[in-house]
Order: sequence, then C-alpha cells, then structure tokens
Amino acid sequence: MQEEVARSVIEQMGSQIDLLITLALGTCGALAALILQVVLHDSDPSKNAIRFRGDRLLLGCLIAEGGSIICGYLSRASITSLTPALFKLKYAEINNFTEAPLEGGANLRIYVGLQVLLFILGVFLVFWFVSLNLKLIRRKQ
Repeated sequence: MQEEVARSVIEQMGSQIDLLITLALGTCGALAALILQVVLHDSDPSKNAIRFRGDRLLLGCLIAEGGSIICGYLSRASITSLTPALFKLKYAEINNFTEAPLEGGANLRIYVGLQVLLFILGVFLVFWFVSLNLKLIRRKQ
C-alpha cells in the first residue's frame, strides 16, 4: 500500500510538471515561428515591413517561458532526489505535503512554484502583446 501511494504521488507530481514544460515549449515554439515568419516577410524588399508594438514583450515572454522550462527540469531533478524519502514516508500520518518531513522538499516547492509563476507571466505577456497589436492582426491585405 505504501509503495503504491508513493508511486502515485511521484507520477502525479511528475505529470503536472511535464504538462507545464510541454505548454511552455509550445509557447516558445509558437513565438519562434512568429518571429521567423516576420523576419522572412521583412527580408523581401517588395513587401511592407511588419512593425509590432511592444516587441520587447515577446523577449520577456521567451525569457519567462524559458525560465519555466528550466524550473520544470529542476523540479523533476528534485523529485528524483526525493524519491527514497517519498517511499519511506508514512502517508497515513500526514494531512498534506507541507507537513511532510522531507529534507529537500523546500527545493521542490520553490521550483514548482517558480515554474507555475513564470509560465503564467509568459502567458500574460503574450496576451498583452496580442492586445497591443490587435489593429495589425485585424488589418486586411
């Protein structure tokens, strides 16, 4: 029973971290595709150059999402280092993980918290960038 709970806890924590890593990678990939498309469009002198408002928001988003990815990998490393302690933990005696006596558990909390916050910041920056450029997006060719 104890081993099953530990495996389930490790699997659930890992899948949540992997989900945010995947979403952050997707956001970075979409932004890279947008930047590449604009660079290729602007390289043709016969076309009007595309000028974004708030283009530094894209850089901020890439940095935030990159930080989220790095924190995700550090979170996975924390889970790996905590695996023996998670298997020894008596789950019937604790109500939640803040009460769990895990050495190194603070690192996991910090990295996961930073991963979520940086991901949300990156998404917020993307929405802000889009809102600044709605006129450009809606422009008819």
